[in-house]
Amino acid sequence: LYFETIKVIGKGNFAKVFLVERKTDRKQFAVKVFSKNVIMGDQLERKCLLYEIKMMRQMSHPRVLRLYELYEGENFIYCLCELYRGADLLNSIIKKGSQPEAKALTIILQIMEALAYMHSKHIIHRDIKPENIIFKGTLENIDIGIVDLGFATFEEDYRKLFVRCGTPGYVAPEVLNDKDY
Repeated sequence: LYFETIKVIGKGNFAKVFLVERKTDRKQFAVKVFSKNVIMGDQLERKCLLYEIKMMRQMSHPRVLRLYELYEGENFIYCLCELYRGADLLNSIIKKGSQPEAKALTIILQIMEALAYMHSKHIIHRDIKPENIIFKGTLENIDIGIVDLGFATFEEDYRKLFVRCGTPGYVAPEVLNDKDY
């Protein structure tokens, strides 16, 4: 009604991400769309989605994906988010090869800014990896944001959650060995 769908820009296990344009001012956003049939049919998935939305609503930082609005339709839940136009860090590294030290330092500094902000809100990301670090624009303009709070948790809830989580290949060995981290 208020937005025009341009194209699909991402796909996950439980959601699709669309590029949309607001009709009134032509401003573009990303919309993460969840099927209510899938989410409502699985208690754990519904609880995780609500938890992720709760965390996203508390954040307002230039280095963390911003959630603007949440809409619920008959069959879908729509999360209207900030649009990041660039590649993720992994694909940037693959495409460009070795990076100048100054660029790497700037990226690390921006990641640390985002994590410091999240920690000030008592939120632990728990899945930092190159695919969850996105360039907001071009690869030449070093301006990144952190996305995907699917594994994130509030500090106060950390002990209630299962210890082992994250993306295989990026998880620390002590996590895989069921040691307390």
